[in-house]
Amino acid sequence: MTSLRPAAWICLTFMLQSCGPDSGPQPAAASPPAPKPAAPPTVVSKEEGTATWYKVPDGSLAKRRGPDSGLTAAHRDLPIGTEVRVTNEENHQSVEVEITDRGIGRDPVIDVSKVAAAELGIVKEGEAPVLVEVLEKTPAPGNSPAR
Repeated sequence: MTSLRPAAWICLTFMLQSCGPDSGPQPAAASPPAPKPAAPPTVVSKEEGTATWYKVPDGSLAKRRGPDSGLTAAHRDLPIGTEVRVTNEENHQSVEVEITDRGIGRDPVIDVSKVAAAELGIVKEGEAPVLVEVLEKTPAPGNSPAR
């Protein structure tokens, strides 16, 4: 049996490596389709009036039952847990908040948390004319309540 020269061994090694599994760049895997955005909430009712802001006291029931974002509000009539969109009619900024507390009187129509007031641009002024829209959220597909 004849022996191979070192150069032949090197060539044979490269040839054998090229016959193995493909070590070249792999094609990118197709990414899954992006989830469909949630349907915009349906406006159930509207109310115009003045909004003010208040500091939700630490440890209060309203703070404990509100979302972690701090986007909460108090309203004299709406049930706790209702979601509303509040739009500042002067600058057209809006924010969605959850009702977590009761309002105290006829005016203002809604008291928003300081976090929500900042998004509405009313922290400095303390109040603004607003449009309050009660929202009916459509559950995401697969998250419908059981019947």
